Amino acid sequence: EEGADSGSDAFPASFASCGVEGALERSITINGFSKSFAMTGWRVGYLAAPESIAKAAAKVQSQFTSGASSIAQFAAAEALAICEEEPSSVRGGRDVQDMVEEFRKRRDYACERFEKIGGIQFPYSETFGAERCKPSGAFYLFPDVSSWIADTKSESSDELCMRILKEAGVALVP
Repeated sequence: EEGADSGSDAFPASFASCGVEGALERSITINGFSKSFAMTGWRVGYLAAPESIAKAAAKVQSQFTSGASSIAQFAAAEALAICEEEPSSVRGGRDVQDMVEEFRKRRDYACERFEKIGGIQFPYSETFGAERCKPSGAFYLFPDVSSWIADTKSESSDELCMRILKEAGVALVP
């Protein structure tokens, strides 16, 4: 698109359009609507590839999953229509951006609560430097609890999670 900044949220970059000879014929794009349109659980995705690869993928996929429901397909089509209606805005239109902002607030709240517990750190990240490492694309936290493992004399994160489950009634995934 004219004036498109391939590094922004408004215009996602495409390797197939990178200007490399033959890139389109060698590119496979697999994506879904779960994260970009907050349609988690709807199980709608797509593949864009040369026809021979798409046909082969369809044969394999048909043996592992069933088709998406008609309601989910219509919802996905509507999500894409929002992008066409609001080409100058960021992906997904205002509704999706409002959800992204709400999820950002929830992520920040969760990170702040973890920091108040004490003994928990978030791994170093190139993105956030020496600060805590906040997830940037999803609502998953990966805290470093190695000091808790040592303090509780647990043998592993598995053992620590079982101990927290038994003592505090909180289920965690190691």
